Amino acid sequence: MDAITNPIIVILGPTSSGKSAAAMVLAERTRGEIVNADSRQIYRDFDAGTSKPSLDDRKKIPHHLVDFLDPAETYSAGEYQKAASAVLTDIQTRKKTAIVVGGTGLYIKSLFEGLSELPARNEAVRKELLAYAEKHGREALHERLKKVDAISAKNIPYQNIQRVIRALEVYEVSGRPLSHLHETAPKKHFSNPAKFFGILWDRSALKFRIAKRCAQIARPMMEESKKLIAKGVPKTAPAFQGLGYRSAVSAVEGKMDFDEFLENLVTETLQYAKRQMTWFRKDPKIEWIPAENPFDASAIAEKIGRVLI
Repeated sequence: MDAITNPIIVILGPTSSGKSAAAMVLAERTRGEIVNADSRQIYRDFDAGTSKPSLDDRKKIPHHLVDFLDPAETYSAGEYQKAASAVLTDIQTRKKTAIVVGGTGLYIKSLFEGLSELPARNEAVRKELLAYAEKHGREALHERLKKVDAISAKNIPYQNIQRVIRALEVYEVSGRPLSHLHETAPKKHFSNPAKFFGILWDRSALKFRIAKRCAQIARPMMEESKKLIAKGVPKTAPAFQGLGYRSAVSAVEGKMDFDEFLENLVTETLQYAKRQMTWFRKDPKIEWIPAENPFDASAIAEKIGRVLI
């Protein structure tokens, strides 16, 4: 495969689809650099459950926006858009291939389509909303959102506590629904063209991959969570709201046994993968590349390369 002249490539898909492996092969072949678009891989110390690239991979290929944020810090799609735009500009200025990789649809949307300018964070409001969720449950907080912004509530699952809080925060601060602001406020985005590729799996094959991965990471997630809590990371920290980690904490605390935790982890991950595909299927820009077991990252990279040349 010949080197590609300074394009932006986006590789996306559901969790466990092989995005990172394909991106590594493509980066090696194109002398490219990888830009993370996964909202879980941004946090330091949260490795077991996030499919974060290994230190060896990061030595081989430059990775950006990975493993840089304290677990207790929040990070918005708007902040990601600004940071990723700066990284992409730098990569292209150096005449390198930029490969954006991840499954967080909102991050990818914010980067290439833009998000509306929204009110600044209000810590007092956020604290009240988080306390409400802890006392009454995430479903109850989601019901509050339904009453003031039904459109956002429909698009944000109750499990995604950070986005639910942000939507309610925007309403409390501005008096206007987040969905209305998204439709009416000016948007900023990275304007250079990009090509989008998705890794497409048969549903049963993806389910098998997810179950296999969950079985591999369940005990490491519990061990990691136990160590992080012992280090003083709050259980309410944004990083602990990532996929599977709340259940891992419950298992560490003895509120469920290992088998229950593993079952929860598989169920949560399958639900998350379904939501990811529902989001991505709406985007006509994505060219889908079928994958099958045994997974061949090199073949996926080769197909992307043939389209680009």
